[in-house]
Amino acid sequence: MFARDTFLFVILVAYLLGSLPSEIILKALNNNEKNFLTWEMPGLKLNYLAFLVNTLKGIAAVLLARLLIGTPIAMALASLAVLIGHYWSFLAKFRGGTGIGVLFGVLIVFAPTVLPYLIIIWLTLYLTVTNKYASYIVTTLSLPVVLWQVKRFDLYILFGMVAALLVSYHLIGEECSRKRRFRQFTLVFIITSLITVGFFSRYVYRGFGTQIDMIRHGNPDLPYVAITFDDGPSPAYTPAILDILAEHNVKATFFMIGRHVEMYPDIARRIAAEGHDIGNHTYSHRSLVPLHPDKVLEEVIHCEEIIHSVTGITPVFFRPPRGVYSQTVRDIVTARNYTLCLWTISSQDWREISSRDITTRILSHVTGGDILLFHDSGNIISAEGGYRYNTLQALPQIITGLQEKGLIPVSMQELLIIKGLTHVEEEM
Repeated sequence: MFARDTFLFVILVAYLLGSLPSEIILKALNNNEKNFLTWEMPGLKLNYLAFLVNTLKGIAAVLLARLLIGTPIAMALASLAVLIGHYWSFLAKFRGGTGIGVLFGVLIVFAPTVLPYLIIIWLTLYLTVTNKYASYIVTTLSLPVVLWQVKRFDLYILFGMVAALLVSYHLIGEECSRKRRFRQFTLVFIITSLITVGFFSRYVYRGFGTQIDMIRHGNPDLPYVAITFDDGPSPAYTPAILDILAEHNVKATFFMIGRHVEMYPDIARRIAAEGHDIGNHTYSHRSLVPLHPDKVLEEVIHCEEIIHSVTGITPVFFRPPRGVYSQTVRDIVTARNYTLCLWTISSQDWREISSRDITTRILSHVTGGDILLFHDSGNIISAEGGYRYNTLQALPQIITGLQEKGLIPVSMQELLIIKGLTHVEEEM
């Protein structure tokens, strides 16, 4: 099972690492705890060995994720798993302490550039505020802000928010049990946030409903599959993807964001010149639900105009951001003579899983008529950024694997023409 789901394995091992009751183990090894191992200062009692062990737990968890998967999202999940294991160990009922050591170890590997800023914030607060304990809490809560300033990617912001809430929740608990109501509120907020993230991680790229007026797949009786890419063009990944497609003589469909076409017009023109289909993916990748109909129309038209002005092509395919649509969206794109296209199988490369898992996910499920979803840009939330090197590594293997299965990769237009001709032949 672990070989098939590396993410699950990494998260589980990270949780187990965090669950190691470092302080209990150290006390058991040294019943007569020596004073020089403990540093007492206003607002914090620090055991050097416990801090070191907790730091090593954080380092080991993130290094494991980097070694086995190598993507930022894997390291972020391992970081949160080791923190959760530290606070809520299944091995023993013990208070995991503040978790500052674990967080420190996590950041050493995951985001070392933020540590100097956090240290400066803590020193400034510690030397200026009366309540010394508040300096630790405020420093922890500043983590997502610092990550935003240094990293600029939403993945780090999400990680920073959850990690800051986890650590500050326990810092507050260590300081004052009277804050129980606030702790309960914080816990509810954490649980709600995790459930929300989990829901969208599971369903965001699956589409909703089974409406017959949408294209989710081609003819299942024929050996053709469509390869599609969302959120580009991107100077980091799209040219390399085009090189791979050209090497294998494969045509694909690129659902492009109008703002990215403005930023990288040469790449958009190359996509058109090499004979790939171009689809409309809105101008700014805003979620169309809920959005005022006038704004939806503006997103569609603005993207359409930019694509036409840059490439000379008027797109006929439309894919809503994240696959989320409403009846209003459907009415608007239909009125603009678009074919709304979703997908059959998502590579889930947006999760930044390993190239092996991407390849296995596609080749173990693909059948004739499927529409495959990949990304040449985009982060978890934003439309730009992200880590797509694993997609680049997986794509040649997937194309070869499809051909070995007797399946022929085609563009959306080719898939629908084949489907349409087949229907005509059946009617005749």
